[in-house]
Amino acid sequence: VSVDGIEGAQWPAAFSPDGRYIVSGADERNLKIWDALTGDELQTLSGHERQVHSVAFSPDGQLVVSGGEDQTVRLWNPSTGEHVRTLLGNDGPVMTVGLSPDGRLLMSGSAYDNTLRVWAVATWEHALALKAHGGGVGAAAFTPDGRHIVSGSGDGTLRIWRLSDGRCLLKWAGHNADAGSRCDIQSVAI
Repeated sequence: VSVDGIEGAQWPAAFSPDGRYIVSGADERNLKIWDALTGDELQTLSGHERQVHSVAFSPDGQLVVSGGEDQTVRLWNPSTGEHVRTLLGNDGPVMTVGLSPDGRLLMSGSAYDNTLRVWAVATWEHALALKAHGGGVGAAAFTPDGRHIVSGSGDGTLRIWRLSDGRCLLKWAGHNADAGSRCDIQSVAI
């Protein structure tokens, strides 16, 4: 499928859980919802003040989450395009967002404060701040059981966090390009 009408760099994209839709973010500060089969644009979601770095669908497909250069996490209704909520607390561009497999937790990782934040979806309250990376958090993912998060950072490390107590269980530092330089980890998958 070819998609017309996209201008500027397209950075993040994610499929809906049922595979029928795609959400994309761009340097133009908007998100777009696309029909995955036809390539038709269905919704434009506007609200970020700067470029969008990360997008995700909730496990039930009823929410879209986005993180951007404006240091916000925004939640949207993908059917109507309505802005549902803005979460504040990141002290730098939000480079990664995601929801736990059961949809009860939302995480966001920031570039400048080197922190992975976890929010309780039922109350939208900040539940945990996981800070141990020596560089910005560029990527993160929940484990399939929702009990842990793996995060990757500009310090070249991967870490596994236990969500019940916020403890870093494991750290890998094998992503150094060569001696004396670091590799910025921008994607992780489980």
